[in-house]
Amino acid sequence: MDREKMPLLIGGVIIALVALSGLAVTYPALNTMGVLEKEGEDLRREVAQIEAQTHSTQDLAAELVVSQARFNREFKSVPPTPDVAGLIRKLGTFGEDDDESYHQTLTTGQVQEEDGAQALPVILEARGNFPDAFGLIKRVEDLDRLARVRRVTITRDPTRAEIIRATIQLDAFFATAEESVATASQQP
Repeated sequence: MDREKMPLLIGGVIIALVALSGLAVTYPALNTMGVLEKEGEDLRREVAQIEAQTHSTQDLAAELVVSQARFNREFKSVPPTPDVAGLIRKLGTFGEDDDESYHQTLTTGQVQEEDGAQALPVILEARGNFPDAFGLIKRVEDLDRLARVRRVTITRDPTRAEIIRATIQLDAFFATAEESVATASQQP
């Protein structure tokens, strides 16, 4: 070998050794970087799933709030007793006290067993102007107890055009005797 080629050969060997040592140092780092990139992608996917679940949970929470508001608005209790006096009090009077054209009667029938509850048939008959009749119908709708309206009949009074006759037939529900006893025994 020539002396002239020797420095080139040594330089080539040094460059090869440096390249190999650099590769020996960087290859594990490159391998680790690939693993870290895969883990990072897995974590991004998990975060996206958690965000989707969070949005879904928030949507469900909003639906729950709407459902609870609807429940509170529409829930009607089934009292343990017929409570006719309370029913009459809640339906109130029909018309103005100083209006001699109004008249209201409330008639109850025999208690009937119906679909696991007891129903008290009630007939409300009233005579007065339309706003008074509408107010009575609204009070029936706004009862805080479960009541089923069976029939509403509104007719004009044949003698006075501004006066109407309204008849509302409804069933006011209350618990069966067994449910009443069970409920009373559970209360402290």
